[in-house]
Parts: sequence; C-alpha cells; structure tokens
Amino acid sequence: MRPQTLLAAVGVSLLLHGCDENDDFDARDRGELGNGHFVYECLNDTDSACADGGTATLPQAMAVGGRFAMRFPVVSGAQPTVIAPAPSFVRPAGAGFEVLREGQFVMLAVNGNTEVVDLKHLRAANTAEVRVQAGNQPPVARLVLAEGQTLSLLAAPFDRDGVKLGGALVYTWRSSDASCVSVDSLAQLNRVTVRASGACVASLITEVAGTVFSVAVQVGGVLPDAGAGSDAGRPPINLDAGSVVEGTLDARVASNDSAVDGGVQ
Repeated sequence: MRPQTLLAAVGVSLLLHGCDENDDFDARDRGELGNGHFVYECLNDTDSACADGGTATLPQAMAVGGRFAMRFPVVSGAQPTVIAPAPSFVRPAGAGFEVLREGQFVMLAVNGNTEVVDLKHLRAANTAEVRVQAGNQPPVARLVLAEGQTLSLLAAPFDRDGVKLGGALVYTWRSSDASCVSVDSLAQLNRVTVRASGACVASLITEVAGTVFSVAVQVGGVLPDAGAGSDAGRPPINLDAGSVVEGTLDARVASNDSAVDGGVQ
C-alpha cells in the first residue's frame, strides 16, 4: 500500500478510535488511534532525550538533522513496523530515521499487510541554541567556573521557543580563548570537559548541524546581568540565534566529583 493510501486509511480510522488512557506510559507515547504506544529509542548517547542512551518518553520536538528509532510493541503476535511515510521530512537512516526539515510529520505503525495499526504526529524544529549541563543540573547558557577548575558537561539542543529537542546529533567543540578555558572532547560527541585557568571570560563554542553556537564562560567572577545597560566585556551567548537565556550554572559551589556525573570521564 502506498503512503498516500495509508494516510487516507488513517483519516478514516481517526474517526473510529479514541485514545486509551489506561496504560502505564506517558501520554506523549500513546498512539493517536488508541491501539498502543510508541517506544522512542536513542541511537546513541548524543541524544539528550535519553539519559542512559536507551529508551525515553517521546520528545516534545525533534531536532532537524537528528537521528532516532521507534518501535510499536504488541503483547503477542508479529510486531508492527514503524515507518515514515513522508520522506521529505524524515528518511530511513541505518537502524533508525533522520529528520530532514522543520514541520509536522507522522510516524506509522503498520502490520505485515501494511495496514495502519496506529500513528503518531511529531514536530521537527531547527536547533536555535545549545546549552550545557553538569550532572543532573538544568541546562544553562552561561557558565561560571572557579580558577583552575575542571568540569565535565553535556550539551542539549533547544528550539527558538526554548523546547529541548530530541535526536542524536554530531557535535564539534572549541574554545574562543584556549588560554582562558581549554576543552577536551571526543569527536562528534555532546560531552566535553572544560578546564579553566585564571580570571577571564571566554566562549565555549560548539557546531551542530552546520550551525555554530556559544555558551558564555566566566572564570573567577560573575557574569554581567542580562538587564545591564552595557554589553562591554560580555562574551557572545549564541553566535547565530542571538538568544540570551537567563540561567547561570555557578560550578564553584559544587565539587568536581558531584558536578561531572554523566559527563566525560
């Protein structure tokens, strides 16, 4: 059955089925026809949706360029196959799928006769900002380090509305001033270790999906207020999107051991 025929069948099915509220899964996981739930799978640990690189609740939105996998488990019988019927938005890539552009797209669970078992609409968005987090602390766009401190960080992509994006991405890292803050990262990972020197300001720069982003880093002091009248001496927050996020991780209050949980070892 062609994708157009599948979607036509889905339109009829939506009139006949409701959503099952009586299951143990997050509401975002439930299929829109009420016949089960979708399981979101991270292809690797660069997907910030999964803390352990395994499965997670469906993200609110997917990053353009991000890769992911999905399945639709059933209790017995042949397992449905999850497909992406709109290849202009999402295409098969290895063991999963790759998001190609912004917008709404649908994932279908189909049986061996290519009949639609259930479906799920997802949203794709461009990455507008990359924030960093230490351990279990919230992701931030500004970082305060003590002089001589070493800290391991994870990167998380966000869209223009501040929604955290799912999908495995490729990251590259550098510092705007290696004499102030040096970086150590394995190629393509969203994990980076930063090492601060003396009192100074710099930017932690990462490139994701062809776009460059920056997190302001202050060593041995406090960043200027976002509401201050002058930007003098303030490092850039986001080289492309220009978005300033209120939130500073003051890593000086935590020991290195407690701050690096989940980062580069």
